[in-house]
Amino acid sequence: MKIKLGTLLAGSAAILATTSFVPQAMAATAKAQYATNIIYNGVVESSPKHIVAADPWGGTQTSWLPVWYVYTALTQAGIHTTWDGVRGVLSMTAPDGMNVDLTNLPTSGKVTPQTMAVQINGKTVLYAPRLAATDPASGLPTTYVPIYYLELAVKRLGITPGWDGTNWTMTVGNPSAVTQQDMADQMWAAFNATSNWDIVKYATMQDAGVTPTTAPVTAGDIANWLAKWAAASKGVMYAGQFHPYDLQYEASSDPFKWAQINGLYDGTAVSSASDQINADEATQIIDNLKWWLNGYKVSNGVYTLHVPFYPNWLTGFRLVAQDSVPEAKYQDGIAQATKYYDQIQVWGSPDWSKIYIKLPDTNGTNVTLGAAAKNFIYGNEAGLYPPGPDHGGTTLTISNTNGNYGFILKVLTMNETPLGGIGFEVTYKNYNGSPDFTKPIDDGAGQLDNGQSVGS
Repeated sequence: MKIKLGTLLAGSAAILATTSFVPQAMAATAKAQYATNIIYNGVVESSPKHIVAADPWGGTQTSWLPVWYVYTALTQAGIHTTWDGVRGVLSMTAPDGMNVDLTNLPTSGKVTPQTMAVQINGKTVLYAPRLAATDPASGLPTTYVPIYYLELAVKRLGITPGWDGTNWTMTVGNPSAVTQQDMADQMWAAFNATSNWDIVKYATMQDAGVTPTTAPVTAGDIANWLAKWAAASKGVMYAGQFHPYDLQYEASSDPFKWAQINGLYDGTAVSSASDQINADEATQIIDNLKWWLNGYKVSNGVYTLHVPFYPNWLTGFRLVAQDSVPEAKYQDGIAQATKYYDQIQVWGSPDWSKIYIKLPDTNGTNVTLGAAAKNFIYGNEAGLYPPGPDHGGTTLTISNTNGNYGFILKVLTMNETPLGGIGFEVTYKNYNGSPDFTKPIDDGAGQLDNGQSVGS
């Protein structure tokens, strides 16, 4: 799952501020870090790391969270929360209308370098142990607090907490499930607002064979409808015959897994096709759908790319049907390449005379990366596998002066077949001096400069 970009960017600065208040007596210790998701009403607010250490008051091993991510998640949920590392106080202010339990308050206790206080609406509701450990996001020491004590505090706000060893959930009320009809309406609005760059037909629900009801919508419903829309709206013309979008040649033949690999449920608590979708999750899913359909999303001038939503029939048919590459190997290659392509970020100087491409780190995997532009070449675009600088973990700087066509990105999963890599090679051409992210040309899939497919 992915965290919100705003949370991530704000987090770095806040961690620095918080760690400056860590008392010297709380020297940070190096401890194993474990994956975590903080989820509020079904939406992932952040994904920090938690540690496991002894509760000095209970005497047993327990899980501890970095306090900064806790108060950030609560603030985003409408509960104004602050952390004062000097005073050792985590303070929460409930919004109007929220019922707060301020009974049975502690009659003793104090803040020390090893303890902290939790306050709600200015009243201390409990004391908790704290320790300092290194937050891997910043590499600096920050304050950690046991989840058990946090749960005692948020229950006073009417929040139902849950912890399964990875996911810390907070639920307020009973978020109503979205109906199939409402979700289908939102999806088709997104489809119809998409550029016709590579859409053969704007298929209606009837065209796609989708008949939503007023029953709660599930993650599987959404994936199935998306696959049906794609089969009715996109395809490849080859040798005089039209071939509709086909999951056989995508990251998975299973609609839910295909959608999951392509990030449709990123930022939600969805983990299975049967999960019902609430309103907050529906909003996030539609945002992710737009990212996929458009091939990018932009925040503060930074473009996070997505593999273009274009049929892979041409390459898939050649490898699977003609060259006998096992379908499972082909799909695994597409899935791995998709995972890393969707982490690529691009931005430019104010006049786009320079293009900056941040490549994910694929060291330790079979995924290789490449980029090319006028008088510029990196990684597998130069045929470097192995050796060579083709596993990313770096930011490229490309000159984008007059006459340059923009840039090409290539993400390939190697060693999947004796015929070479499986993945994507996508061109972003210039328009009025800057890359046109609305018209990516998926060369590997046979897309032409006009957005249409081979032979059309």
